[in-house]
Amino acid sequence: MTSPWFHPEPRERPEVVWGGFWPYIIFYIVIQAISAAIVVAAWPKGKPAATADFVFAMLMPALFVTIIVGGFFHYFSFERPLTRVIEWNRLCDKRRYYWHRWAQSRLAIVTSTMLAPEDAIAERMLGLEGSAPANPDKILPLELAVPAGMTRLAYVLDLMLQPLAQTVRQLQQTGEFRVILQTGRQADLDELQRAMRKLDMPLPNLSWISGNDSAPMNRLWADDQTPSGSLLVLACQLHEGKEAPDCSELALALLLCHPDRLARGKLKPQAYLYRPISVDTDALDTALATLLRAEQTPPKRLKHFWFSRLEKRTRHAVTTAVRDTGLTLGMQDIDRCLGKASHASDWLPAVLAAQMLHHGQGSQLIATRDPLGVALNVVAPEVAGLSRPPPQAYAGITWVASVFGLAGGGWLLDFMCAKGMPEDMFMAWWAYPVIALLLIVLGLVVEGLSLGQMILDFEDRYFW
Repeated sequence: MTSPWFHPEPRERPEVVWGGFWPYIIFYIVIQAISAAIVVAAWPKGKPAATADFVFAMLMPALFVTIIVGGFFHYFSFERPLTRVIEWNRLCDKRRYYWHRWAQSRLAIVTSTMLAPEDAIAERMLGLEGSAPANPDKILPLELAVPAGMTRLAYVLDLMLQPLAQTVRQLQQTGEFRVILQTGRQADLDELQRAMRKLDMPLPNLSWISGNDSAPMNRLWADDQTPSGSLLVLACQLHEGKEAPDCSELALALLLCHPDRLARGKLKPQAYLYRPISVDTDALDTALATLLRAEQTPPKRLKHFWFSRLEKRTRHAVTTAVRDTGLTLGMQDIDRCLGKASHASDWLPAVLAAQMLHHGQGSQLIATRDPLGVALNVVAPEVAGLSRPPPQAYAGITWVASVFGLAGGGWLLDFMCAKGMPEDMFMAWWAYPVIALLLIVLGLVVEGLSLGQMILDFEDRYFW
C-alpha cells in the first residue's frame, strides 16, 4: 500500500461558467419558426388570421416548448456539471484536511536528559557557547565517577532518571505509560527495574529493544496511528565489558507523550516531534517538498538541520536535498562532534533539536537512518489547529420545473384534443402530476447513484 505521504493528490476543477442567454434566444427563434410554419400550414382556409386564436397558436406553444427545452438544456449544460465540480472540490478540501491532520500528528517531547562525552554539545554546535568540538571517527568515553560496586549502566540510569522522576509520576497518573530500554543486552532490564525502585518510581510496562533494531523512533507511528499514551525512552551505548569498543559512549532519556496527556498532567513540553517521512535517497527532493507542504511548521521558521548515523552516500544526498529547497539551515553533523555513533544516536537528533527549540532557536529538521534509506522529522512548536472545511452543496432543480412543465403541456394538449371534455381525455388529469413525480424520483435516484459513484471513485483513488 502506498504511504499516505505519497498518495496522489487531486486537483480542484474550475467552476463551470454559465454560457449566457444566447442559446435560449436561439432556441426560441428556431422553435418559434417551426411553430409558425406548422400553424400557418394547419390554419383552416378562409378563417381570418387577425384573431386572438391565431396569435395564441403562433406564440404560446413556442414559448411553452422553449421554456421546457431551455430548462433541460440549462440543467445538463450548466447545473449538472456545476454540481459535480462543487462536489469534487468539496472532496478535494476534505481530502486535504484529512491528509494535513494525518501528516501533522505529533508527540510531545516533554523533557529529556543526555550524557555525552562533550558538555553543552547542542549549544556549542550552534555557536551559542564556545566552539563546536571536532571528533570525527573517534571513540570517546563518558567521564563518570562510578561508585565502587556499581555498574556503569546502573550509575547512568540513576543520573538520567533522577531529574525525570517527578515528571514521570505526573504522566503515569494520566493513563497508559511505557518504558523502552535500548541497550546491547536484554538482561539490562533488571538494572532498570532496580534503578526505578530506588527512586520510588512505579514500574510500568517495561520493554527492551536491541541496539541492532533499525529506526525504532520512526516506528512510534506504527499502523499510521500516533501513540495514545506516554513513553519514556532510555538508550545507552556504553563501553562496559568491551575490550575494543566500536563507538563513543552516549546515554539519553527522552520522555514523550500524546498531546492530550499534557493538559491532564499540567505539563509544558520542550517541543513536538512530528510524523516522519521515510524514503529512499533517490526520492529525497520529493520527500522534502512533501514534508514542507504538510505545514508541520512554517518553512521559514526552520533554522537547523540535525543528522546522525547516516551512511556517507545518504548524508551527502540529504544535505544536498536540504540546500536545494532554498532554505537556509545550519547543518549540524552530530557524529563529527561526538565521534563514532551507535544505536543511542538514532534518538539524539530529536533530543538536541528539542533542547535548542526550547532555548528559542526556532524549529528544527532532523534526519535519522531508516530501512528505506532515511527518515525526516520536524521538531517544532505545536502547529495551529486545522479548521474543518465547510460543507458545500449545490443541486440544480431547473430540470424538475421542466418535468412539471412537460406534464402540464401534456395535460393541456390532451385537454385540447378532447375539445374540453374531461371524459374524452386520454388520461385522467391526476395521472400527469403522478407521472411527473415518478419521473422526478427516478431522475433523482439516477443522479444520486451517478454522484455517489463519483464520490466512491474519488475516495478509492485519493484516500487511504
